[in-house]
Amino acid sequence: MLRWHRRPGDAPTLGELAGALGGRLVRCRRSHVVSTLGPTDSLEPVSLAPLWNQRSVADVGVSRAAVLLADAGFAARIADAAADRKIGLWIHPRPRRALRGVLDRLFESRDAWEESEPPRSIGGAWVHPQARLGEGVRLAPGAELGAGVRVGPGAAVLHDVTVGPGASIGPGCVVGADGFGLDAVPGDLTPEPLPHVGRVVLGARVRLGANVVVARGTLGATVVGDDSQLDALVQIGHNVRIGRGCVICAQVGIGGSSVVGEGVWIGGQAGIADHCRVGDHAQLAAQSGVIGDVPANETWGGTPAVPHPQWMRGAAALARLARGREP
Repeated sequence: MLRWHRRPGDAPTLGELAGALGGRLVRCRRSHVVSTLGPTDSLEPVSLAPLWNQRSVADVGVSRAAVLLADAGFAARIADAAADRKIGLWIHPRPRRALRGVLDRLFESRDAWEESEPPRSIGGAWVHPQARLGEGVRLAPGAELGAGVRVGPGAAVLHDVTVGPGASIGPGCVVGADGFGLDAVPGDLTPEPLPHVGRVVLGARVRLGANVVVARGTLGATVVGDDSQLDALVQIGHNVRIGRGCVICAQVGIGGSSVVGEGVWIGGQAGIADHCRVGDHAQLAAQSGVIGDVPANETWGGTPAVPHPQWMRGAAALARLARGREP
C-alpha cells in the first residue's frame, strides 16, 4: 500500500508539463503553475482538472478550475462554456495518461506502513482516547479517529482517512484503499492504475457494517455524510459523495464520482453506475441497476432502473406475456 506525498520544490508549469507529456494548449499561459488538482466540480479553485466523462460536461459552467485536461472530442463539446468561464484547455489524446504524468511530477510514493513519523498514540495515527479498537486493527499514518469511534476486529483504516465522532467501522472493513481508476482505452492490453492522492471522510455517527470497502478519492475526497448507515459488503467507489442520513443495504455498489443526496434509501444488491446523481430522499428498490440520474423524492426500480410505476407496469406486461396473453 502506497501513500502519496507532495514532492519538495517548485510545482511544474503547464508549459513544462505539456512539453514533457504532449498535447496542445488553448487559452493557457505556459507559465501557469500547476500546484493543485481536483475534479471539475471542485468547490475550491484548482490549477488543473481532468474531464473525460460526459456527465462532467455540465460542470464546466460552474467549474473553478483554471485549466481543463480533455481529449479533442470533449474539448470541442465544452469549448464555448470554457471560453465563457475563461478556462484554459489542455487537449491531449490520452488525458488519463497525461494525468498520471502530472501526478508523478507532483507526488512521490512511500510505503505507508514503513513511514518514519513522530510517534503518536498508535503508529502515527491520531486516535482519540475514547476510540475503541478491536483486535487486529491496522491504522496507517495520517488516519484520524474522533471521540467514541469504534473499529471492529480485522478492519483497516488507511492513511489520510478522517472518521467523525461516534462512527462505527465493522469487522473486516477497508477504508481508504485505492479506487479502480485506470489509464486505459478500449483494446489496451496494458492498463495502468492511476495514483490516488485523495482521502476519505466519514462523518459523525456513520455506521459501516462488516466488510464494507470505501475507496479514497483520486484527487479530492470520498465522503460519507453524517448519520448514514451502510450494511455489510457495500462498495463505495472513489470520489463518491454520500449525503446525510442515507440507508444503504447489503451488497450495494456505487460507481466512482457518483453523488447520492441526503436521506436516500438503497435496497440490497442495487448498483449505481459511475458519475450518476441520485437526488435527496430518493428510494431505489433492491437489485436496481441505475445508469442515469434519479430525481429527488422519487422511487425507482428495475434494470435499467426506471420510475417505480413504469417498472411495475413492465413487470405486469412481462407476466402476461409469460402466460401467453397480450401485454
